[in-house]
Amino acid sequence: MSRLRIVLTFMFCVGCNTKRDEPVEPLPSSSAPAPSSSAPKDCFARASRTLAAGPSPAAWLRARPDLVCACDGSIAEACTALASSYGEGGHEPRDDARAATLNRRACDLGDAWGCTNYGTSLSKGRGVPRDLEESHRTYLRGCRLGDGVACSNAAGQLANGRLGKPDVPEAKKLLQRGCDLGDRLSCQQLTALR
Repeated sequence: MSRLRIVLTFMFCVGCNTKRDEPVEPLPSSSAPAPSSSAPKDCFARASRTLAAGPSPAAWLRARPDLVCACDGSIAEACTALASSYGEGGHEPRDDARAATLNRRACDLGDAWGCTNYGTSLSKGRGVPRDLEESHRTYLRGCRLGDGVACSNAAGQLANGRLGKPDVPEAKKLLQRGCDLGDRLSCQQLTALR
């Protein structure tokens, strides 16, 4: 797990993008241009160092050019981190639509946490139109990619009947996967359903 992922784990970020059949919007540009001579991995390393002391609005703003560079270079974690800079706890003004675009990109690049954030945006209609079915599919993808929170969120949708008739057996399977991935809430919810 990268240092940036560990730092960001303590923050709850939201966002994501539009439905999968819509074209992906171009990545947002920051107020400062991304270093053009840097490789995406170098940009991501610099951003990680900038945020290592703890993400604050000022740190997010300083890290954005390097995160843009890394995200443009298809580093999925960088796209998720960049989305966080536009979400709760990021640099003001908050921009849920921009965060949504970036989390969608991160999810499309295979970042489990980006998928979880994308699913949350779709579930809440934050920055994108509310779409519970697409939210569920996105949580399932995040769960398959290894994020226990995504498993818990998908299970909650099933157990609570948000997608139709409650499906407790399938919810239990998802909670077991989330628990196996180390998500404490999944473990607690699994115990409560037994």
